[in-house]
Amino acid sequence: MRGTRGFTLIEVLIVVLIVAMLAAIVIPRIYPSGRQAREAELRGNLHMLRTSVALFRAHCGDWPAQLEDLLATTGTGLTGGNGLPILPDTFRGPYFTSSPDGLLPTDPFTGARDWTYEPTTGAVHSASPRISFEGTAYSTW
Repeated sequence: MRGTRGFTLIEVLIVVLIVAMLAAIVIPRIYPSGRQAREAELRGNLHMLRTSVALFRAHCGDWPAQLEDLLATTGTGLTGGNGLPILPDTFRGPYFTSSPDGLLPTDPFTGARDWTYEPTTGAVHSASPRISFEGTAYSTW
């Protein structure tokens, strides 16, 4: 059987070991870049939402009662976060229009539109319980 061609078990194990070592070096370097991109997306989404909430308050005199009020096209029937009615002549919405589907953006870490919003202060935060690379919770951003 000396004339048969092929790899021995030792040769195959050496190749598998080399591939595993290369994967162990490359994968940790690739993984953080995806997470850093989602962190940048979260920062951008929070900035857009907070700017829209502040613009709503500047025009209407009160915070929106819920984040979905930023998408409204008329102020008819809206109340503010402190329970005051929004006057239709002060409303200049929609205040958030940058999403292509016409909805609020999704949180890149939860994959849902589940933002934490406080209507009496206008504070918007992520609902994710995860911790960032900086060591702070995304929910505190």
